[in-house]
Order: sequence, then structure tokens, then C-alpha cells
Amino acid sequence: FWVVVLKMAHHPEYDHDKRSSKRILTPLLASAGLAAALVAFVTVHTNPEVQSELNVVTDTVSRKTTTSSVSPHVVFFLVDDMGSNDVGYQSTDLTKSTPFMDELAADGIKLTNYYTEYDCTPSRAALMTGRLPISIGMQHECITPTAEWGLRKSETTMADVFKNEGYKTHIIGKWDLGHYAKILWPTERGFDSFFGLTCYGYTDYSTHSNKGFWDLQDWSNEKGQYNPDKGHYGVYSTHLFGDRAVSIVQNHPKDSSLFLYVPWNAVHNDLSVPTDWQDNSAEYTKVTVGVTDATRKVFSGALYLMDQEMKKVVGEMKTSKLYENSIIIMASDNGGSPIDGGNCWPMRGAKKTMFEGGQHVPAFIHSTLFAKELRGTSHSGLFHVTDWLPTLMAATDITTDSDISDKFDGYNMWDSLMSSSTDETAVRDEVLLNIDYIDQDSDTVVETIEQVWMGLLLTIDSVKYKLLINQIDYTYYLPISNNPYGDNASAKKSNYLFDITNDAKETTNLLEHTEDHMVKDGYDIIHIMNEMTERLCHLYNHKMTSVRYTNDDTDSSSNAKEIIQDMHNNWITFWAQYNDDVDMSFDVSKAPKCSSKELTELILQGSQTALEDDFQDVSAETVQKSTHGVDIDPNTGKPYFAPEAAPAPAPKAPTPKTESDSDSESTTTNTLLRNKRAKLARIRTKSD
Repeated sequence: FWVVVLKMAHHPEYDHDKRSSKRILTPLLASAGLAAALVAFVTVHTNPEVQSELNVVTDTVSRKTTTSSVSPHVVFFLVDDMGSNDVGYQSTDLTKSTPFMDELAADGIKLTNYYTEYDCTPSRAALMTGRLPISIGMQHECITPTAEWGLRKSETTMADVFKNEGYKTHIIGKWDLGHYAKILWPTERGFDSFFGLTCYGYTDYSTHSNKGFWDLQDWSNEKGQYNPDKGHYGVYSTHLFGDRAVSIVQNHPKDSSLFLYVPWNAVHNDLSVPTDWQDNSAEYTKVTVGVTDATRKVFSGALYLMDQEMKKVVGEMKTSKLYENSIIIMASDNGGSPIDGGNCWPMRGAKKTMFEGGQHVPAFIHSTLFAKELRGTSHSGLFHVTDWLPTLMAATDITTDSDISDKFDGYNMWDSLMSSSTDETAVRDEVLLNIDYIDQDSDTVVETIEQVWMGLLLTIDSVKYKLLINQIDYTYYLPISNNPYGDNASAKKSNYLFDITNDAKETTNLLEHTEDHMVKDGYDIIHIMNEMTERLCHLYNHKMTSVRYTNDDTDSSSNAKEIIQDMHNNWITFWAQYNDDVDMSFDVSKAPKCSSKELTELILQGSQTALEDDFQDVSAETVQKSTHGVDIDPNTGKPYFAPEAAPAPAPKAPTPKTESDSDSESTTTNTLLRNKRAKLARIRTKSD
């Protein structure tokens, strides 16, 4: 092949005669193709790693195409408010609450770096659309019973995608994406049927009361039925949802595929379990053994009852011959809520925060369609809730029009899941945690960029960093109590920079522990901050749209209450016409613009000089391990974190800057750094 190339380079006809060059190029291209094929053949048959990965993919594909004549069924169990310490296979105390989930996970693929959104509605919006909440205006707050806003009707949902491919589509549980107009209800968004609650969560699992309204809905396009279910008052909702899921599986036509979405109300507040079971059942005693906090005991019981309903549903799938051709997913919608018995130990924070405890949650995928080599493994790559839609489309061989798929913010992770690669950033190297330009307290658009609540996890030089801006300080919650240790009541908002690769528990804020913002312990803070703020500002300025949110204290909300209470006997229903417009008081044009240079300077200028407690200064000999698997320093009563693995190599120095971008490290920044170093020197002198 190369002989031909060299000869052709000196061939006079090639230089002067186009017709002759074509006669030469034809065999040249043929030779190149033959050579490439030969190289590929030799590589595959002589390289064991390539052969192994090819076998995995081939086995998976062949099983998928030969097991059934219909596309794989998809069952998605979404658990409400399950923290990282709330699933048995990785819990320190709830070792008996999720036996069936543990079984599925042990024979599936655990997603050890799975991230979701900070709260219920943003998480479900991202899941159903494959888009970031900031892309669709769903990043601020959650839907409530009288809220007059929701997911824009023009957005394509996961149910729409499956429905267009001939799937039978059903939702059982909590919708949470809007209900003020009939056009926003699940049966108008791609689902054939809807059985469950509109939003938020039950304040009583048996009466189905939702913030003072009754809320158990039973809608079916096939039956032409769009009514509340008034016949199951007093029946525990988790049992109701499990029974309905079993019924759907039993009655599913064998010549079509099934998409069953079960967003449980459990284990959302306000938690309850059937009184008779709690008071008189040996099973409840067994499930909650070793759990000392009363609220967490109820949480453990409610979690177990949900786990057993999952078992019933999957058991019926096996009986109905659907299981062998199915993909089953379990994921949490957001982090745990400690005040309601959930727990995120050993991660920092909880639901409604951007700390790891708020968004790094349990998830796994299970299927007999997987090759044997994949079952019982873990996938350590970054995986985000927006990735499910493009991933499941790939898994079921679904393609859509480019005007839909091009809008996806999520990535197709299927090939990554089906391979044995250990590269954590092979597909995804960042996770946007959120950007919210509405102040949580005043419910108004913030005035300056440093007041925006935003966060990003970004891989820089093979190290995962997390930047949190304007985040309320949260500490760690012990599983033995729903109270945090330390001061967590100040509601102080701060900025944080963490090295998640080497400090997954977020113990060390690099913005506070760095004496010199240029370089400390291998961290080039300026380089890291510039990279992160540049990406954040790009998403902020080019991706973010106006929020759909409207305030609950408006006239429309009062009107909704009157209609629900007076005309529908307090049963939640729709009450208005759909309006595609947004509340202009929250229009994105009112939000401050984001400049990477300005944002970096403001963060460095505002970072605190006081050091946090260093959790690793405790002598290992004095540490005591509690019965809950938590290491405690007896002198302080605080958790002790054993030293992490050896730090990663120092990040590479930033590439030389050209004259056009030299202003990123402006005179202002350099002056700021000099002043900061001088201030730190004075502080150290005083302390000495």
C-alpha cells in the first residue's frame, strides 16, 4: 500500500492529468480499504481486550434480538427522596429494608456516580425530557396542588417517544409536572393511563390527602375515564400503586412492548406505615432492628413495603413472560430528607442542596438481556438523570426526528454501560447541578451574578471538581438522628470548591484552605476557577430559558382553591386553560449576565479566610465505631473521616494564553490575590 503511495507521489500523470489520477486513485482507495479491513481483522483476533468487548456487545445484541419478537419492555421505578444511605447494598443501618432491590442490583449494573436534580419537579422534568431543567424553565421550585405552571406542552416526553414506537405506556404514582390545565396531565403527555397523585406528596399515605386536598387520580384514554378515585380511602398508597402495576402487567398484550413508569410516593414526607403492621407485625420489628431514631424507623418500614411491592411487580413480569425481555431501572429522584427519616451518610448535605448528599443518589439497571460478564458489576462513569431518555432509546433501537433528539442535553450511555471500560469520563465529563436566578427567600429575580444559586461538577485534567455558588451551608447528618452535628441553622450562603475525586465527602473547601490562590498542594486555583466559571457562564448565557414557575400566592392560585373546594368536593383537578406564556416578572431577560472573569474575581474576593474544622486531624487510635458503622471522635462527638487515597497528580499548568485572552487573569485579579495573601499573612501573624 505504501509503495503505491510513494510511487504515486512522483507519478507525472498524477500531477498533470486528472483522468490518469482517477485511474490511480481507484486502485489506491481499494488498496487502502483492503489494508484497513486486514488491520481490523488482525486487531480483533489478536487483541484479547478488543475481542472481549466485542463479545459483550455481540452477546447483548444477539440476546436482545432473539429473545422476543417485540422490543424490550422498560420498567422504571423512581423512588422519592432516597438518600445514598437508604438502600441496603450501601447502607450503614438499613440493611434489611430493601432486600429485593439489593437482589436486583446484585444481578445488574450499579451506577456508582449517578447524579440527579436537587428536588422533585426538576428531577422529573429532566428524566421525562432528557433536557436540563434550565433548558426548559423547570429549575425553580416544585409543583404544588394549586400551582398554575408546568412542563411546556411543546416538550416531548419519554412517554411520547415510547408511544410513537407502539409501546403501551402507563404511569403509576407521582406526576409532578403540571396539572392546572387538562392538556398537561399524563394522559395528554404520551401515557395511556395514569393512576396516582398530581404533585408534591401525600401528607397521609392512607387518606391520600395532599396539602389539604384529596388526590388519588384514575385516568385512562382507553376507557375515556378522567376522574378521581374515591373508592380507596383508607388503603395504603404504596399497596395501591403496587396492585395497579401488577394488574397492568397481567393485562398487557403480548404482541406489544410495555413502558411502565412507577414514580412511587414513598419515601416522601409525611411518612407513615399501616398502624396494624407497625404495632403487631414481627416483620416490622425485623426490618427496623438496630434503627434507633423513631422517624428513621418509620422510614425503614415504608421503604421495605415499597421494596416488596417492587418484588410483586417483577414477580408478575416473570409469570407473564415479560421479564426475560425487559430492562428494569431503579433510581432516586433526589437526595434523602433527614427530617423525614432519610439519610445521605457519609455524603454532605441533603435534598434541596447541591452537595453530594442532595444529588449523588442510588441507581441501578437490571436486565437478563445483559451479557453474563456485565451482571453484578458497577459502572463508575458519570451518569445524569438527563441521560436516561437517549440511553433507553438506544437500548430499544428507537430513533426520533432530529428536531427532538438534537435538543437532548443528556448523553447516550448505552455503549458505555455495555462495555467493561473503567474510564469515568468516557462519555460525560461534567454535570450541571443547577442554575437558579430567582431568590428563594424573596421570590424575585436576583440583582447580581454572585447571588445566583448555581453549581457545576467538571473534570479538569482527570480530576473531578465541584464549584458551588451561593449554596446554603449544610453539614453531615448521622443515621442515628435526623439532626445534623455542628451548626446548621445559620442558613449562611457560601461558595465552595471541592476536589471530588480525592475528597468525595466534601470536607475541604479549597477556597478556604488555600493560602495562596495560585497554587497550594498541587491545586492551580486560578486555572480551575477559570475553567469552571467559563463553562458555567456558557450554560447560563446560552442554554438557560425563562422559568415556568408562578408564585402560589397569586389570584390564580386562590381561584384554583375555590374551584377545587367548591366545585370538586376538595378533589384536585384542572381549573384553567393552558397558557404558554411565562410570568414576565421572572423572565430570563431580567437575570444578570454572567461573565467568567467577573465571576471568578467575585468568588475569590468573597471566599472566607477562616479554616473549617479539619475532620482528619483526629488520631485514628481514639476513633470509635458506632453500631451504625459511623466512625466517631469521642472527644468532639463528630464524625471522623479516614484519610482518602493518595491525592491525584497536580493538575497540569494552564496552556499559554494568547494576547486575545490574556485578560482572564486581569490586573484586578492579580491585585486581589496580592491583597488576599497579605491579609492571610496578617492573620497568621496575629494567631502566632
